[in-house]
Parts: sequence; structure tokens; C-alpha cells
Amino acid sequence: MNISPTGMSILEAYNLFRKSDLLVNRTYQRKLVWTKDEKEMLIDSIIKGYPLPLFLFSKNDDHGDGTIEILDGVQRLTAIFDFIENRVTYEDSYFDLSVFPAALENSKQGIFQAMGSFEQLNKEICLDFLNYQLAVTTFAPENQEKVIDVFGRINSQGRQLSSQEKRQAGVTNIFSELVRDISEIIRGDSSVKVLPLFDMPQISLEDVRNSQGYSIYIEDMFWFKSGVLNRKNIRASEDEEVIADLLASIIFDKPFELSKENLDKLYDDKSETYNSLVIRLKSIGVESIKRDFLKVFEVVRKHAEKNDNDEVFQWIVSKQRRNPSKYAFYAVFMSFYDLIIKQNKVPDTEVEILTKLTGLQKRLVQGSHSVREIDRTSNINIVKGLIQDCFIEDQMKGLRSWELNIILNNYLHDRKQNLKLMNSSKVYLILSLQVRKTKVITQ
Repeated sequence: MNISPTGMSILEAYNLFRKSDLLVNRTYQRKLVWTKDEKEMLIDSIIKGYPLPLFLFSKNDDHGDGTIEILDGVQRLTAIFDFIENRVTYEDSYFDLSVFPAALENSKQGIFQAMGSFEQLNKEICLDFLNYQLAVTTFAPENQEKVIDVFGRINSQGRQLSSQEKRQAGVTNIFSELVRDISEIIRGDSSVKVLPLFDMPQISLEDVRNSQGYSIYIEDMFWFKSGVLNRKNIRASEDEEVIADLLASIIFDKPFELSKENLDKLYDDKSETYNSLVIRLKSIGVESIKRDFLKVFEVVRKHAEKNDNDEVFQWIVSKQRRNPSKYAFYAVFMSFYDLIIKQNKVPDTEVEILTKLTGLQKRLVQGSHSVREIDRTSNINIVKGLIQDCFIEDQMKGLRSWELNIILNNYLHDRKQNLKLMNSSKVYLILSLQVRKTKVITQ
């Protein structure tokens, strides 16, 4: 493996950035997560001449000559370029674009909005910033597996990573890919797997309380609107943790005994849990599991975001709006899964199902560290007992409108972002074929 340590000025890095030569691989990289305060702290360090940790790049001509894949440094590079392009400040002053003709021209072309009418930073400070040398190591891996291994070793111990982010770091197996795919579809941030760094805002989370111009609004996400997760949970990728937990229960055909340690085993290819999971997953079929999961999720979404009284899932099941309701959501989802997939039933459209779940959470067994299989089974049975009379036999053949909804929404999101992806083409093909061949039932 050829390794080349070198220095790279911020000016050089910016030129690579705007030439689309700095790439991010979503297979193992997380979204943009730094706040403005964190970005401004990094800018402060550079201006004061402090050394920054090493930036690690991978050179892979599979993505085009001259392109570089960022293994370590996505958040820091984004902060640096956000400062140059006037999205963050230093001591309330903006980078003076007049010292950097290339960036100034980009602003004139409408690539970003210059803040020239506001306080500008001293020109000498801006020039010193551009000339600051980043410590960069670039290596040419023998294959993609080497890249993934290096990334996992660097990031799995990262202090700022959540438990779920550590699980996903450097892991590309059949289960992690399934979790990732379903999570992206539900969030609405499906995209090509490798994209330029400057496109990362299109698939990153936007919080109205700390706006940075990203495209995926937390407030519009099911997890937040329903109260299943809060902002902090979503930023820590706990939506993927919830999905991994549900998928494990579906694949093993019994409630997964939830704990941090057991979730870790789902991603560890040396664990017996993982190997048993993969055998069952391959036997059932990845696409079958994915289809059934999304089908059930869309039904749950329809009922959980709001009822006729404008009440969301969290308020109905717990009568409070502070704490997330993921334990109740697990029991409700698995109950819906049993009724819809295993018993071939559908909700009776004349019945408001969620009203049956009023105050549910206080009846469920919960745990601060773990939840036993027997307790989760009991929780699911409680929910089924409350709602099973609200379901009727499914006597209709064909896709219902809500089954197509999640596929269509994701396709439209990709089109909106103007991403010309094979992914979008595939979804569109599936959608168009299903519509041609199948009567869509509006229920």
C-alpha cells in the first residue's frame, strides 16, 4: 500500500473541492454533523496557527483521474470551505473574497452567496488562512476492502461518534447495507454512494434552531414529527439503531433482546449472532425483507404522524412531549408487522387505530440498559390485544396507494436534488412497472 505524507495549502484543497475532486463515500461516511460553533472553533485554531490533526485521503482512479476520497476530515474540510464561502464567520467577520479570485468568481457565478456588505476580515489574515498547510496523507489502496478497513480502524474509536455510528464505521456487509438503505429511504436522503464533498449538504440534516442550509429538515422527518425520537437521537443516527433492532426481530422471527452489546453483535462478523442473522437473511431474501419492512412502515407512518384530533404518536401513547417513545414504537411496529405480513390483514379505514393506544407506554416493560425477549413479547401482545379488532382480512390483490407512496416520495426527492443516479432510475422503473401491471387501490 503506497502511502504519501505531504502538506497541502487550504487554497489547493479549495480548488480540488470546487473541481469535484474531493469525494465522500456514503458507504461508510456519516453526514455533515458539525454545528456552526464547532466550525468556528476550527477556524479559530487555524487563524491562531495551531496544528490540526492529520487529514487522510485515498486515491482511487475508479472514480475518475485526479479524484481523492476523504477518509478522515470531512467535517473539518467542510468547516474550512464554509468559512471561505461566507457561511460561517470568525469573530463575526466574513472571509474577504477579494484576496481569493477563484472563490470570488464562484460567488459571481451564483455557486454561493457572498456576504460582501457585512464586516470583512483583515486581508492579511485571510491570505494567511489560504496559505495554512494541512497535514495530509494520501494512500493508494490495493482494493476497496483496504479502504473500508482503514476507515473502520480510524473512526470506530472516535470520541464524537455515537454507538450506532461506531457500529456502521468501516462496516459493509449484507445487514449494514440493508439498515443503511432503509434508513436513507425513510429519511429521504437516498443518493449515489460516492458524491462530491460540495453535494453533502443535500443529504445532511437541517435543524431550524441551528440552520446551515442543509436539505433534510429534522422537523419534517417521521421520527421527529411522531415523537419517536428527538433531535439529539436523530443526530446520533438512532433512527438506524431502531431500524436495526426491528430488522433483527423480523429476521430472527422473535423479539430481539435489546442491549448495546447485542446490537454491536449484529455488526460483528465474528459473532455467532451476526452469522446466524446472515444465514436467515439470505434464506428469506434481502429484497423480501426490505419490501415487507417498508410496507409496514408506511402503514404505521400513516397512523402515527397525526390522528383526527391532530395528536401525534408520542402524545397519544405517553401523554407527554419531552421523552422519545421508541419502546412503544417498537411494540406497535412489530404488532402491525404480525397483523399485516403474517396474518395478511389490513387496517380498517373506518377505525382510528391510535386511539386504542392511549396511555400505552405506562403499560409496557422498558429498560434503561436492556430489554428481555420475554418482556418485548409481552409488550407486543399487549398492543395486538388493543388493535387486532381494527384490522380486517386483506381480500384485494394489487398494490395499495400507501405501498407505492414511500417509493414515489423517495424518487421525487432524488429528482428534486437533481441527482442523476442509477438508484433513481431503478426506483422509477420499479414504480412504472408496478403501476402498469397492477391496479392501485386507494386505501
